[in-house]
Amino acid sequence: MHHPGPFGMIRVEKGAEVAPGIFAFHVPLIGFSGKSSAPLSDACRAIKRRNDGMGECLVGLFREGHDEPDMTVTLDVGAELTTAEPSHGRIAFRKYRKYRFSAAALEKK
Repeated sequence: MHHPGPFGMIRVEKGAEVAPGIFAFHVPLIGFSGKSSAPLSDACRAIKRRNDGMGECLVGLFREGHDEPDMTVTLDVGAELTTAEPSHGRIAFRKYRKYRFSAAALEKK
């Protein structure tokens, strides 16, 4: 298992855009990969699920080949946020709400 990078920062590696606004990402510390429009927040939730109790750790979003993160956040804060894209086009952070899947929702479509 990899250990957090310099200064205890957990590295989230942002990959290629795989669909409009959706990016591949990888968290070497936990061997987790995914695709997301909010890779830093989604990575924080994945790390927290596997390693609760690391809430004050700093998590950074890195582009390939870069040693400095584009964005950082503490694990607990990042796990509680996601991006919102309101219809007027201004992107902002908002509180994350876990999606609740139901068969009834599928039947309505």
